[in-house]
Parts: sequence; C-alpha cells; structure tokens
Amino acid sequence: MKRVYSLVFALLSLSLLTVSCDKDGRIDPVDPHNDSVSKDTTLAMNLDMAYVESECRYSPEGMSVYSAVCDECSWLDVANDGSGSLIISAERNEETVSRSADVDVVFSNGSSAVLTVRQNAYPVLKALDISHPKDSTEIYLELGEDTEDVRIWLMPILSDLSPEEQELIMKYYSTYDISILYDFILSSDRKDIYDYQEYLDMVEEHGRFCIEGIPMDGYPYEILIILTVDRYGNIGKDYRRSVV
Repeated sequence: MKRVYSLVFALLSLSLLTVSCDKDGRIDPVDPHNDSVSKDTTLAMNLDMAYVESECRYSPEGMSVYSAVCDECSWLDVANDGSGSLIISAERNEETVSRSADVDVVFSNGSSAVLTVRQNAYPVLKALDISHPKDSTEIYLELGEDTEDVRIWLMPILSDLSPEEQELIMKYYSTYDISILYDFILSSDRKDIYDYQEYLDMVEEHGRFCIEGIPMDGYPYEILIILTVDRYGNIGKDYRRSVV
C-alpha cells in the first residue's frame, strides 16, 4: 500500500487545559486565551471525536472542574473523576451524519467553559456504481461525511497470491474474522490495492477508474472489496461484491 494508516490519537494542548483521549479525539480553541481566564469569563472550545466508542479526559491546568452539565445528549456522558478532571465518553455513532452536543463546564475558581463535542459520522460511500465493461471492473464512488479515504481491491484468485497471502486469506475464510482481512488490506503494499488519491488520479488521467478483471462467485475466490476509512484510520462500512 502506498499510504499506510494507523490509529492516531489527535491531541492539541491549550495553555488553559489539557485533554487526553483513550481513543480518538481532537480539541481546538474557538476563543483563544494565552493567560488564565478571568473570573466568570466563558470560553468556547471544540472537541472532535471519532465515530467509534471514545473516552477523553478534560484536565484544566491550574484549575479543577467543579461541575459539568450536558442537556439532552443521550449519546454523551460527562463525569467528574473526583480529582478535578472531567471524563467525556461518547457512544459509537451508527449514523452516517455527525452529531454534536454542548457541555457547560464550571471550574472551582468561578470561570466557565462551553465545550462543544462533535462526533464524526460513520464512514460510508455516498454513491457507488460498479459496471463490467469487457473483462474489467469500472467503479464510480463518492465519499460520505467524515469519510476520509477508501481501499479498493479486486482480490485475485488464490493461485495469484503469495503462499503467505494465501495462508492469511484462507485463515479469514475459515474463521470469518473480518479484522484479518481489514488489517491485511490496510497494511499491504500490493500495487493492486488502491486508495482514494489513486482513485482520483486514475479518474483525472483516464476519465474513469477501471481495473482489469471482474469479481466472480466460486472457489477459488475473486472478490471486489471496498473499505471506507475515517481520518483516524478507523474502518467504517465495507462493500464486498462477487458476480456469477
């Protein structure tokens, strides 16, 4: 694979606060303050979280959280950890659109903050069309909201794979552990596994994305696999197709 993704914790430290995420999250200031906030001054901040179940710790430097309230946000949980920090937990977002909620935070010194938590949408394709001109497969696709990348692979018949790859693919078919297939596609450097930039490059150069061969139903398998990937490297919906 020309570009390898890994699960990354995105973290931006502010002079006022520190946020650490056990999973994926990114925080950005809307109203930056270089010095400590004055009493009763309200700050606005944004926290961006992946669609997967996530947990972040909100730890203001030099202050402790007194209270936090999040009204009408059943998918988000906020709790004081007892040591002045706030634990923010988000449920997995199964929807293909993002969602957000405001958390009103009050510190022990009387200052306050409005923390807007935005959770990314579940990665999907907004549009997908597959045709088979002659002995090839032509693909048109559009990325959904918060879908950063794709992987496209017309998996060849087993005899065209290396012994190590054959063993791995057969392990997948014997266990149906989809993570085996996901990990291989994301980490492989095979030239016939395309990412979104390569898809765009081919469309720009040839007017379409078209690869040799068609998926077929039977053994040994040759299946078209398309994975959607978010900005953090998390896999969303996968599209698998074979034809008779």
